[in-house]
Formats: sequence, C-alpha cells, structure tokens
Amino acid sequence: MTAVLIPAYEPEMILVDYVRRLSEKGFAVVVADDGSGPDYAEVFSAAAEYAKVLTFEVNRGKGEMLKALYAEVLDNMPECGSVVTADSDGQHAVEDVLRVSEALDGGARFVLGTRDLKHCAPIRSRIGNGVSRFVFALSSSFWIYDNQTGLRGFSRDQLPWMMRIRGSRYDYELSVLWHAALQGIEICQLPIQTIYFDNNAKTHFRTVKDTFLLYRNLGRCNWVGVVCRALAVVCLAAADIFRLGIPWYISVPAVWVFTNALNLLIKKLIIFRGHPLKGALRSILSSFVALGMAMLMSALLAPGLGFPVSVCWILGKLAALPLRYFFCRILSKMAFSAERSLESSVPK
Repeated sequence: MTAVLIPAYEPEMILVDYVRRLSEKGFAVVVADDGSGPDYAEVFSAAAEYAKVLTFEVNRGKGEMLKALYAEVLDNMPECGSVVTADSDGQHAVEDVLRVSEALDGGARFVLGTRDLKHCAPIRSRIGNGVSRFVFALSSSFWIYDNQTGLRGFSRDQLPWMMRIRGSRYDYELSVLWHAALQGIEICQLPIQTIYFDNNAKTHFRTVKDTFLLYRNLGRCNWVGVVCRALAVVCLAAADIFRLGIPWYISVPAVWVFTNALNLLIKKLIIFRGHPLKGALRSILSSFVALGMAMLMSALLAPGLGFPVSVCWILGKLAALPLRYFFCRILSKMAFSAERSLESSVPK
C-alpha cells in the first residue's frame, strides 16, 4: 500500500475533496496540520473523515511536517511500502499521484513529479526554479529540471536517512535532493500536469526568507566543498606570495588533486558516514571542467602577463561555471534515458 502524506498550513476546503478522492483510489492518506489554528478546524475536521490528521499547535514549517509524517509511517503504518508527498492546495492532480505510486510499484525508489515550468508556470516560479537548477547543479553535480516540486515519491527504505536531514521549511526538500544525488540514488523524473490557481497567489512560500533558507541550507550541506575551494586559493596564493617558484602547470593540478581528494574523504567519513557516495564520480568529472579552465587561464595569463596563479585559478573557476552547469545537464539527461519506460504522456 502507498501512503499519501500532505503537510497543510491554513488550507482551503479544497483539501477535503482532495483527500476524499485520494482515499477512494485506495491510498492511506495522512494530513499534518502545521499549526493552522482554530479558524481552520472545520477544514481538518471534515478531512478527518477520509484521512488521518496529525495536529500540531505551533507552525513548524513544511520540512518538520514531512519528517513527522515520515515518522508516522515508520512507526504506525507497517503496511505501507512507499509514500507519496503532495501539497494541500490541489495543485497535484490525483491522476499524477497515481502515476508516481505506479512508478514506485514498478521498482523506483525516488520519484519527482516534474512540472512544465517553461510554458505553464508563473514568471516568479520560472525565475526561482531556473536559479535553483543552476545552483543545485553546481553544488551536487546533478541536474534536476524541477527540484522544488512538492509531488514526490519514496520507497519506505528511504525514509530513515531522509528524517536525519537538516531543514525545517522549504529548504529541507532541496537538502534531501542534494544528499540523494551525492549518494547516487536513481532519481526518476516523471512529467506531471502543471496546475496553478490565481497565479499561485496563495502560496505560503516566502520569496525572500525562504529563498535565503534554500541556499543557506544548500551551502551548509556542501560546506566541505566551500572549504576545499577556499583552501585551494589559499595554497596557490601562498605559493605566489612566497615565490616558491613552482610552475603553474605543476601547482594547479597538484592543488586540484589535493583539494578534491580531501573533499571526497571528508564527505565519505563525516557527512555520508554509513551511506554510499556513488555520486562522487559526477563531481570529479564536473571538477575536471573547472580544472581545464584554470589551466587555460594560467597558460594565457601567468607566463606573459604575470598574473598570479591564484588569480588565474579564480578566473578559471568563474569561467567554468556555465560550462560545468551544461556538463552536469548532459550527464544527467544521459542517465535519465534509462527512466523513459516509467514515463507516460501527461494527461491534458
């Protein structure tokens, strides 16, 4: 059986009809009231006829609600071998919830319902998702078309590690994706209908605050990468300042090997302790692109123009950003070709 988990904060009455239709399809539905207050008691009381409702007195954020829902499944719903998360505003069609559930029944362990952001989403959502795609790809070396979708499916064995991920609001879901990508978990991206009401005017996403949290938590996940990149600059700057006389064609690749090895070692021993790091190969291949640009800048600027090698390294890294993004996109799309059998046409 598949459980459908719905975190809800100040939902409209549409939630009641939504959980009714999901229940009629045979799903075990669980709704988490994220401190909506007495004004919304009628909505949750009506929803309780078709779903189990977990009530929290204080608003804790979507991430905390998802963790509470995962805990409910693990502790009290042994009959559920998979879960699907959906939003409470009716933007995820019941037919698409069924398709995600069928993908899980077919053997998928991690499914994302990806929306048509290019043609159907409001301009604010398109811009936000575009920036998020770029930053996420550079951070994880994995390209995901819609990494902010709320319609997701997971096999039961994924839930324990997901509950340990930091984040309490929308930032939690992006952090989960980062860890999944670095673990090498196969992420099935399933096209779904793109439904927005009133240009998404009733969203609880706080544009400034939650965007800041998204990228702060992503940086917190990848703190090792940030530290190692800074360490590379420090090593090359020290060689420049103290005039060690090491040729750029030796110092640049040597620093690259050292910092990348340190990056992977710390991730393996500390961040992903007890979990695989199968996504490391993508990170290494992506980093090769940056190394190539750093070498090119050093060859062009260091000998004749006298640029410090550390400056050449920084310029090369900056120039490599768009190249790394498209490289990750190509690699990921090649991997997605194995998932096409799970995809069917999106209902109109």
